[in-house]
Amino acid sequence: MMMIVRRTIWWDYYVDVPENSGDLIFMMNVCNTEFVKEVKSEEDHLVIFPSFIPHMTGKNKSDRDRISISANFLVGEKNV
Repeated sequence: MMMIVRRTIWWDYYVDVPENSGDLIFMMNVCNTEFVKEVKSEEDHLVIFPSFIPHMTGKNKSDRDRISISANFLVGEKNV
């Protein structure tokens, strides 16, 4: 039997990040243990991660907009 595996990657590029405008938060559950990891949103930084990881952004507590560019992309196909 042949199976085609597709991997989708998510990325966020931070254009303008005011102080206290919220960080990127990853949430994973492994063997009924929840893990939460915050990644500081920093201007001119690119964060790349597998799209299957649940994620969210913390609340923007500044008086300015946080500007980021985000996208998903498919990384090839592999027969397994």
